Amino acid sequence: MNNFAFPCFILAIITSSYADDVKPKVSICQESAQKFTKQIIQEKIEETRVLVSKIVHDDEIVMTQFDLLAEELITAYCREKGVTLNEVEEILQAMQFSAEKHRFQTRKNDRKTPYVSHCFEVAYKVMSVGEVRDLTSILASLLHDTLKDTQTTAEEIEKKFGKQVAKVVDELTGDRKISLQEKKRQETINASYRSKPAAIVQLADTLCNTLELLNHPPKGWSRKYIDQYFQWAQTVVDRLPSVNFKLKEAVLLTLNQYWETQAASSK
Repeated sequence: MNNFAFPCFILAIITSSYADDVKPKVSICQESAQKFTKQIIQEKIEETRVLVSKIVHDDEIVMTQFDLLAEELITAYCREKGVTLNEVEEILQAMQFSAEKHRFQTRKNDRKTPYVSHCFEVAYKVMSVGEVRDLTSILASLLHDTLKDTQTTAEEIEKKFGKQVAKVVDELTGDRKISLQEKKRQETINASYRSKPAAIVQLADTLCNTLELLNHPPKGWSRKYIDQYFQWAQTVVDRLPSVNFKLKEAVLLTLNQYWETQAASSK
């Protein structure tokens, strides 16, 4: 070995050894940072959970939906980096806002479940089934019924969550002064022209509503009335722009299950 090669050989060993020593330290730092960030998110989620729990009187169904959505947020941030910390905070604010606005409303089921359970479920379907990470779509899913069913104004939503979110919620609300029948007719017509976030929310909303009707139809709802709802839902879904294949497939599967169940019961 010549005099020049020997130092290079030693240097290569030292460099390799140094690199091996450094890599674990960087990995440990990254792991610590991830754990710290996850802890911050979990603390913020827990704070919001306490506030929502008080609003809904610790309703089991609502809190189950809250936990499912919260876990999806943790996954989206910590594992996928699909949302930022600021976006997680905005989503949590929307969850609390929705709970407060729907405080005195219930679902049309035997248990009279606090209405916000539906909003949490729609947002969960948007994120879990649709794998959507777009902040506007997620916020709009949590707020999609606030203009229609509460005293909330579009200006209030815009001030708190931005102009785009307010626009999508307003798009999903339509004219509140017309009859239910006319509203459904207009929704059918307007379905083809939905913006992407609005179409995503409408798919998730339809999925939640049809699943509930399939598994827990409200007392007093006739089969004919439910049949008409499913027929209308099918028409709307068929007319919506192609924005999320997975959500649409989930809705179509639910619609097919309903018709198969009705066909079997008629035999």
